[in-house]
Amino acid sequence: MNEKNYIYLTKALTYCELCYLEDALKNFSPAHLENEREQLALTALRQKVTFARGWAHHYGKTDRE
Repeated sequence: MNEKNYIYLTKALTYCELCYLEDALKNFSPAHLENEREQLALTALRQKVTFARGWAHHYGKTDRE
C-alpha cells in the first residue's frame, strides 16, 4: 500500500474521526454490496483507514490529552 494514501487521511481527518470511521467500516458488512468490485473497494478503504489511524497513534498525532 502506498504510504501517501493513509498519511493523507491523517492530514484530512483528526484521530477521533479516523477512529469513528474505522468503527463504522468494521460494522458495515461487505455482503450488503452487490458486486465483488464494491466489496474489494470497501476492504481497501478499511485497510487504509486502519493504517491511517495506527500511523496517527504511533506518531503521536492523536487528539488525546
